[in-house]
Amino acid sequence: SPRLNRCLVELIQPGSVMKLFTATTLLENNLLSPFEMINCYDGIHQFPDGRTIRDSHHAGIVPVHEAFAESSNVAFAQLGMRLDKEVFHAQLETFGFGHPTGVDLPGESSGILHPLEKWGLPSRISVPIGYEITLPPIQVAAAAAAIVNNGHYMQPHVLLEVRTAKNELVRLGPIRHIRDVCSPQTTRIILDLMEI
Repeated sequence: SPRLNRCLVELIQPGSVMKLFTATTLLENNLLSPFEMINCYDGIHQFPDGRTIRDSHHAGIVPVHEAFAESSNVAFAQLGMRLDKEVFHAQLETFGFGHPTGVDLPGESSGILHPLEKWGLPSRISVPIGYEITLPPIQVAAAAAAIVNNGHYMQPHVLLEVRTAKNELVRLGPIRHIRDVCSPQTTRIILDLMEI
């Protein structure tokens, strides 16, 4: 439909954007240092479930911050396996995945975050690199904004405020802090990773 708002209803696999949420979860659980070394196996690695994960580049043993900058699937599939599935799933729910954001527009999809009981080893390898999860773009944007906003998840809105041509405030939209998704310390590390 030409009136369909794809940001609210069309489901996407987050793909490499998911590495942002995986890194945040690892940092929040003291399971990651940006300067530790990780083996990217020259861009191809077979995992315990029999799947082979590939990268578009051929990095070897590199610092995590470099694997993040290069968006290494091989590195982040390994890093994601450090997380207990219960911990990772709970953090993804804290990011708001699988639940409508409540943005002030009609027709928002919930997305699909599979229930914890359906998570096995394949999920622990796939989800950290953005597969086996489908979300509307508004959920991904709201969660990413929360990470860089000192960890504060704010209620998404279409308008913050309405002003006249003379810049007089007519109406201020509701600004509502919903929950925290990570610590300010994690935010600082993630921002550094994103700048490298």
